[in-house]
Amino acid sequence: MTFQLKDTTDNLQSRLESTEAKLRAVEHDHSMDLETALIKLEEEQQRSASLAHVNSMLREQLDQATSANQSLTADIHRLTADWQRAREELEAKEGEWREEVRWRDNGAKSQGMLRELQY
Repeated sequence: MTFQLKDTTDNLQSRLESTEAKLRAVEHDHSMDLETALIKLEEEQQRSASLAHVNSMLREQLDQATSANQSLTADIHRLTADWQRAREELEAKEGEWREEVRWRDNGAKSQGMLRELQY
C-alpha cells in the first residue's frame, strides 16, 4: 500500500508539474499576446494622431481654397459685368459714330449736288 501511495503521489506530482508547465506556457503566450496587442494599440494611436493632424491640415487647405474660390467667383462676376457694360458702351459709341458718318456722307452728297446745280 505504501508503494501504491508513493506511486500515486509521484503520478500526481508529475501531473501537477506537467499542468504547471502548461499553465506557464499559456501565461507566457497570453503575456506575449498582451504585449503584442499593446504595441499594436500604441502604433494605431500614433497613426490615428498623425491622420488627425493630416486631416486638420487638409481641412485648413480646403477652407483656404474655398475662400479663394469664392473670391475668384466674385471677381469673375464683377469682371463680366464690367465687360458687359464696356461692350454696351462701345456698341452705343459705334452706333453714334455710324450715325455721324451717315450724316457726314449725306452732307457731303448734298454739298456735291449743290455745287453741280451751281455750275
